[in-house]
Amino acid sequence: MRKEASNEKWKMLYEIASEIKEMKPWEYFWDMDIINLTDEDVYITVLGRGGETYGVSVYEGEKGFDKFKLLVCQQELNISPHMAMYMQDNLTCYWGDREELSKKQRDIIKELGYKYRGKNQWLYFISHKTDYMPYNFDSDEVGKMTKYLSGLKNALELYFKERPQIDFEQDYMLCYSDKEKKITGKKTDFFDFGFNGIQIADNIDLLNDLKKLPKTIGTLEIDILPMFVTINDKSYDRPANPSMSMIVDKKSGMVMAAAMSTPETGIFGNFANTIVSTFFRYGLPKRINICNSITGSLLEELCDILGIKLGYEDELPAIEEAEESLMRFMG
Repeated sequence: MRKEASNEKWKMLYEIASEIKEMKPWEYFWDMDIINLTDEDVYITVLGRGGETYGVSVYEGEKGFDKFKLLVCQQELNISPHMAMYMQDNLTCYWGDREELSKKQRDIIKELGYKYRGKNQWLYFISHKTDYMPYNFDSDEVGKMTKYLSGLKNALELYFKERPQIDFEQDYMLCYSDKEKKITGKKTDFFDFGFNGIQIADNIDLLNDLKKLPKTIGTLEIDILPMFVTINDKSYDRPANPSMSMIVDKKSGMVMAAAMSTPETGIFGNFANTIVSTFFRYGLPKRINICNSITGSLLEELCDILGIKLGYEDELPAIEEAEESLMRFMG
């Protein structure tokens, strides 16, 4: 059940964010320079050095940081910018223009008594979450962001005082401990991801049933497509944003499956369900073609167990044609 933050909680967040703005961290950090608050296990990136979008994004834990790595490595992983953005999980404050804010965000500012004028001066907050549309903070997120920005302020104050040498260009991050009042540097591996494959090894009955299926299909193309379609449902505490798991026969172009995710299944759960149900319906393929490392990491173990050849391709023409047809149908 969603709970909205009180004006008192919002005011605390706006006050600490305004203090961060006065420190102008974007004059010292690029958006690839990571600040790790080790006590909170969060990773922070500062936006604005390029002079366009100003803000602070917070990624919670290693799983959250993995989502940031997708933005960094999207070209190497052959992931589209749409997919990288769809996968994001972070809490972000922005300083933007008035027209960027929703009515709810403008109402909060009005109720708190703040007045902003000019370009990149309007402070607002957005929660990015996989399977959902970007949305306004709830009460819990307001409290967490207030804590994280307070930690960032302390980290910045110590950084400006001591001027430690952190070699960001060599993929080091700035690590700050509020308990120890100490800054250290730590090497970052942007290609170290924690995505797990389709988990069926422990389901012996399912695994045995899959192994009995005949290989009746030649080559399948399989991908996950972000939809960016707003689904308003009272059972969700924010608008949903489904993805589609699509499976197409490479030779005939026939769409064998096109299943939309829900917040309950999630992007990966929907993908796994779609793969398994398609195999039971049509049999196993001799080969599966994929085009990025996300679907690759999900399918590698399964294909190895079932003796299916997994091929990495730069493009999936049958998928692209099916997607274009779907978009025309949806208008």
